Amino acid sequence: MSTLGSGGFSSRSDRTESFVQAIESTILTAERYFNIQTGIEHRFGDQAKPVHDLLYNSMGPTTDLLRYFPDNLYLDRHRQKPTWEPKLVAPRTLPEPANQKSIGLFSFFR
Repeated sequence: MSTLGSGGFSSRSDRTESFVQAIESTILTAERYFNIQTGIEHRFGDQAKPVHDLLYNSMGPTTDLLRYFPDNLYLDRHRQKPTWEPKLVAPRTLPEPANQKSIGLFSFFR
C-alpha cells in the first residue's frame, strides 16, 4: 500500500521557516513592522500539523486555500502609501513609527 506524500513540502517548509526566523530577528522587527499572524499555526496552535496534514493530503479546493493563504501580514510602521493627489506619487516616510491607529501603511504578506 502506498502512502500519500507531501511532494517535499515538509522539507521546503522547514527551510522557509528557518529563513523567516532569521529575517524576523534582523529585518522584520517589531520596531519596523506590525506583524499580524494569520497562518494555520496561529489558528490551530498545537494541532496545526495534524490539521495541515489532513487538509494537504485531501488534495481538494481546501488544499488550494491552505497553500496560498499567507502566514503573516506585515505593515510597514515607517511608510505610508501615496495619496491620490497627483503631486504625491512617492511613499511618505513618517517622522516616527506608526501606531495601531495609523492608516495607509504599506503592507505585504508572507
